[in-house]
Amino acid sequence: MIIFYLIMLLAFFPVAGFLLARESSNKAFVFSFSFMVLGLALFGFISKFSILGSVHEQMLSDKLKDAVYENTKLQDKYFDDFSLSIEDDKKILWLEEIILFAINNNSLITAEQLVEFAEPIFKDADLQIRFYALYSILRDKKFPDLTLAQTLPMTITAGSSSYLSLQVDTSVK
Repeated sequence: MIIFYLIMLLAFFPVAGFLLARESSNKAFVFSFSFMVLGLALFGFISKFSILGSVHEQMLSDKLKDAVYENTKLQDKYFDDFSLSIEDDKKILWLEEIILFAINNNSLITAEQLVEFAEPIFKDADLQIRFYALYSILRDKKFPDLTLAQTLPMTITAGSSSYLSLQVDTSVK
């Protein structure tokens, strides 16, 4: 966020230099045009109706990326802020992207916490398939030996009793 303000300040330096020069003409035109362009850029980034995102979303994203890079757990306050400030349709995209980002960066502690938080959000049937795909990616990354596991169904035997027994053997190589 500070970077955006610094870019805006640097973009205003040539305009200020032109306005302070003695021999420059059309100062009113240059000032009003630059004021409108810089004002629209600032409005487009930090206003409530911004196109590029809000300051609060940017701060949430920065906290999340810091936790991923450090492989630490997030505080409960972060999840409360996340639930209140991010719209429901965007929550799913945010969580999918950040879980995959955490898994790719080997931040398994953060990814596991995010998967626990995301489970109630992925409540529709098609969303649950996407959630379990994320969960299986995390499982495979956390337990690479289980990716080679084989499940072999054995015989179903019916004895003289009134129930069936099913024997399933799982081996991990």
